[in-house]
Amino acid sequence: MKLNQSGMTLVGVLIAAAIMGIISMGVMGLFENINKGQRDVATVADEMEVRNLVRMILSNDNFCRVSIAGEGETLFPKNPVKFYREDIDEDENGEGLDVELFFSNPAGNKRTKKMLSSSDPQKSLIGNLKIQELKLIMNNGSPGNYEPSTNHYDVGILKVLMLKKGSKKTKKAEFPVYVGMKTDELGETTIVSCSRVVAEAQVNKNPTLLAIHSQTQSLKTGKNYGKVIVI
Repeated sequence: MKLNQSGMTLVGVLIAAAIMGIISMGVMGLFENINKGQRDVATVADEMEVRNLVRMILSNDNFCRVSIAGEGETLFPKNPVKFYREDIDEDENGEGLDVELFFSNPAGNKRTKKMLSSSDPQKSLIGNLKIQELKLIMNNGSPGNYEPSTNHYDVGILKVLMLKKGSKKTKKAEFPVYVGMKTDELGETTIVSCSRVVAEAQVNKNPTLLAIHSQTQSLKTGKNYGKVIVI
């Protein structure tokens, strides 16, 4: 059997090389597991950042209103956000009102900084997460458009759909939103205000079945009437 210059046999060299290869593969696998764990921890932190940002904006009535109702004075948005409820009352088939979240000036009548969006590339990435959807869905109560009214409210949800980089698996977060509105004779609704604090307080009373008494004013009669909404 031939020896190399250091006195090792060819078989010994091959065995040593095989052992080194196995050790290298093990070390690489260990580093990959460590890296994956770090990415998972980072993703959880990113998700918490998104959740906290959304809660903060929706909890501030001014931020919430300029984000969902638009700029302008309370009850009188400059560029009103209008919709037909039957178009955004289901969390499927792409339904929902696309929104973006903003900070506002102290007066609460002007957007100052865009914070979160599903359509703006610069505001749709939070760390390892991409915001795929940011939609307001009014899926509370019976389907169809709202009754004509000069002042009514309902509790909807703001849905945030997040996609992890390098993955096809999405994560969904939902936030209750208390939305003030007015609806014309044709069933077209205009958003005038919103609040997460009121909505969450109501939902926390009974997370499985909650009745909310909504006071509305009829355009036809001018009389107030009660409407029970179950979510």
